[in-house]
Amino acid sequence: MAEQAGAGELPAWGASTLFLYEVVFLISDGSHLHDGPFSMEEQMESSTELAKLEQFVDKLLTKYHELKDNFHKLQATLRERDSEIVDLKEQIAELSNERAHVGERVAGLIDRIEEWEAEQEMDDDPQSGSEAASAEDGQDQAGLQGSLFNEGGDNA
Repeated sequence: MAEQAGAGELPAWGASTLFLYEVVFLISDGSHLHDGPFSMEEQMESSTELAKLEQFVDKLLTKYHELKDNFHKLQATLRERDSEIVDLKEQIAELSNERAHVGERVAGLIDRIEEWEAEQEMDDDPQSGSEAASAEDGQDQAGLQGSLFNEGGDNA
């Protein structure tokens, strides 16, 4: 160490190096921090431990990046699903409206058929009288039946 630091201070270039050595020793054997210079054997051990630490950090960073990529893919999938849900809700609303419209049309047809049946019952009443009136009613009924199916242009 070329320059001397004050008591309790380390030179800027040595503080991070010493910290890494301390981390390696704490990880490797849980011993206390080393206060003096390292012997050759300690330096070799610390190099091995540092290499292990580097591998661990590399694996940690790799896993972090994989998780981050996975997170972004999941976010994209979520956005796609949200968009699909909105589209499906719109489609459901359209189909519900169409169903209501068809229901109204069917109810209208049923009402028309019931009216026709009611007219048929009135026309078939035995109190109606003469045969001429019956023949005339028969023609009217044929005309009414024809008009039921031609009215509104629904049936071609």
